[in-house]
Amino acid sequence: MILPIGVLNSNDVIYNTFVDDLKFKARDKSYSIFDQKYYTNVSKGVVAENAQLLSKDTFILTEYANRLNHINNSMKNGLMPSIDRHYKRAVELLLILKKEYELNENSDLK
Repeated sequence: MILPIGVLNSNDVIYNTFVDDLKFKARDKSYSIFDQKYYTNVSKGVVAENAQLLSKDTFILTEYANRLNHINNSMKNGLMPSIDRHYKRAVELLLILKKEYELNENSDLK
């Protein structure tokens, strides 16, 4: 079944909840690793040259890295195929619209 654009099916809702939970747990873990006072420009990801971690505990750092890796893999295996499907549907829709309304690349849409 094809749902209207913007409508999530139950699998999408479950997936989004799952990824949001992964992100929350990673963010929560980051509070015990990174010291905010060293961020000089958060929007650009710039930190002070003398930045230090709050923790050098191998277990905590490995757990954080594992969480980030899990988020990356989940998005690569779940989100990217969804984006690809939506892109293909958009291309198909554009072709239908061009044919139906006899549009070409130079058509004025005013």
